[in-house]
Amino acid sequence: MRILGLFIAVIVCLVGCGSPSLAGKWNMTGAIVPLGSSCIVEFMASTFTTRAVIDQDGTKIRFEFSGDYTYDGKKLKLTGKSINVDEASFPPEAKSLIEPFKASLKESIVSTQEGDAKMDGDVLVFTVNGKTTTFTKIK
Repeated sequence: MRILGLFIAVIVCLVGCGSPSLAGKWNMTGAIVPLGSSCIVEFMASTFTTRAVIDQDGTKIRFEFSGDYTYDGKKLKLTGKSINVDEASFPPEAKSLIEPFKASLKESIVSTQEGDAKMDGDVLVFTVNGKTTTFTKIK
């Protein structure tokens, strides 16, 4: 009976001792999120989706982007794949800014960001080129 209990304990440890899971929704703050803006990131098995609301002089511009990620407990690699801008969130007088906004997002988001990542409980600190972004798990 002891051997069976020990065997089960070893299996549980092996299954649970892999890389920490990021699955779930996280609030993103820090270097890349402008003040007054919000970004909610949902990590799934190997993909992520970010819903962002950027405050531009009182106007809330909404967009989302998604891609793939890997996390091994020490390094996080995010590869942006697609962007969807809510054009209706632009005021009529700013419609001419939609295409330049999309181009700017594509340049910065449809890329790969890789850096150090340290998880402490429900907080993940991600550092790329000396800039820190914090992900706090939403319960």
